[in-house]
Amino acid sequence: MHLRAETNLLGMRVVAQSHNSKGPEGLTFDVSVDGELLDSVWLVDGGSRYLYWYVPGIKGKVIEIETEVDRTFKPIRLGINEDGRELGVAVSPVWFLRIMPREGVGFYGWEKTDVGGQRTADGGFGGRGSGRAFL
Repeated sequence: MHLRAETNLLGMRVVAQSHNSKGPEGLTFDVSVDGELLDSVWLVDGGSRYLYWYVPGIKGKVIEIETEVDRTFKPIRLGINEDGRELGVAVSPVWFLRIMPREGVGFYGWEKTDVGGQRTADGGFGGRGSGRAFL
């Protein structure tokens, strides 16, 4: 989709079904702005998630936002209904924020460190995570 960026902060709501995000593999939801990967979010076992990003320099410009998932499903094949479409996730319209959301922006949620503060919950070093976000 193409739209004029009102600010440098953008957000969207993503709803995943458990049909294509079950188990430890979940599904990967990618967001790109103007052809550049902005974020890759891991969604597990369905649910809804609000996502926010700070993208410097987009305010006032017409930008292209693309989304992609790595797993889809067809409701008709699962006996849910007669819908034969290939479905991924539901994505709200994109909105632009004028103030920073309380939960922050970016790719990763806050994580706790082990004793001594050297290793993050995902096993990496530093204070940020691997980019995996659980619903």
